[in-house]
Amino acid sequence: MLSECRTGLQLLEEHARNPKKGMLAANLLYYKLKERVSGGVDGVDVLAEDWDNLIILDACRYDAFSRVVPEYPEIRGELESRRSKAPYTREFLRKTFDGQKLYDSVYVTANPQLYELDDSDDDPIDAEFHATVHSFLADYDLSVSKAIRGGYVPEHTTETAKRAAEDFPDKRLVVHYLPPHWPFFGERGQELFEGIDNAPWDELTSGELEIPREDLWDAYVENLRIALDAVSDLLPALEGKTVITADHGQLLGDLVTPFPVRGYGHPGVHIDALLEVPWFVCEHDTRKQVVAESPVGAPYPDLQPDDAGERAKQTLRDLGYVPE
Repeated sequence: MLSECRTGLQLLEEHARNPKKGMLAANLLYYKLKERVSGGVDGVDVLAEDWDNLIILDACRYDAFSRVVPEYPEIRGELESRRSKAPYTREFLRKTFDGQKLYDSVYVTANPQLYELDDSDDDPIDAEFHATVHSFLADYDLSVSKAIRGGYVPEHTTETAKRAAEDFPDKRLVVHYLPPHWPFFGERGQELFEGIDNAPWDELTSGELEIPREDLWDAYVENLRIALDAVSDLLPALEGKTVITADHGQLLGDLVTPFPVRGYGHPGVHIDALLEVPWFVCEHDTRKQVVAESPVGAPYPDLQPDDAGERAKQTLRDLGYVPE
């Protein structure tokens, strides 16, 4: 409990500096203690579910997905809501994949949370796939302001996933897209956050930055449409049963309780806007014959640049996970 006591003192100091951020810190401590007592969130075990291809949209809210997916007649299937195991990516990955030997699966990801950094303070997530493909390591400009021409946009992840689907036809395929997660690189998002390269969630929470909730929602939904455009392109290349889901949701000025404050981003609070995620089972006529085989590691030399570690760090900074 000593660490929680230190955290408690820190949140009091935070509250003295900025009451809104202090209230959020109090909520974070509340849910951390609650999880310790209860044993965690009782969310969906995605590995135990029946699928051949799992498409993960990072930070995708169920309510946004349910409104937008009908715009895509080519994405046909049945939509349900599920509860995620965690309100942010790294904890989702830890609770889903840590300690697993997934030799029947290939993981294609635009999010570097599974990339092992030698100087990271976080405990590594021990997950073994038949192959792991970090699409964010492609040769592109890392600046968020130029993201529309780089690897943050989902088209590159789609092309990498198509490549993996062709090269590993007898493996389950996990494709982890970045959008609708920040950065918002649609037209509305670029207008709202012109000149802002870092994730603005702290500034929105504290009130230093003010953006109407409806405008923030529009920018977020715009990002979701960009993601679904890419998913629409990927689906015809996938054999078998495909499920579209999310690792967690996103706060867009939603009320965080029990200490009431408007929240942004995806802090560690267990509320519906963060834990309720889509579970969309696409129509399918075929199934894969999945075979487990010894891992091949990172199969594509062109996605193993010499500066891979720095690219991973920069991507984490750009996504708002680590400070500059």
